[in-house]
Amino acid sequence: MYNETLEVFQETVEKLKERENDIKNRLKQDEIHLEEIIDPEFMKTYTSFDSFHEFISQSKLFPEYQKIMTKEQLEKINLKKFDIYIQKNTPFKNWKDFFHVALEEFIKKTLGLQSI
Repeated sequence: MYNETLEVFQETVEKLKERENDIKNRLKQDEIHLEEIIDPEFMKTYTSFDSFHEFISQSKLFPEYQKIMTKEQLEKINLKKFDIYIQKNTPFKNWKDFFHVALEEFIKKTLGLQSI
């Protein structure tokens, strides 16, 4: 039984490594967007909004925002104003905390670790 247990463990670790590498590659190639990380499930759990798009649009802080947040738009964000908006509309105190939890949940889903 030990050998079978070890084998299952090793197979699982290998699958997780493959998924981790896939995420890393997608991040390097800018193939993962905020809207994928901050998905509707996350938004419905932590806000009164149905989507990140709705959340951003309602903020009126991103006049150039369409459906995908670009790197250039992220660099222009007035973080203090956005943190205040996040405090008023989520249980988080700032963007960093908001995004940290969203990213953790995204990684867990992507790696198949939702129950952790």
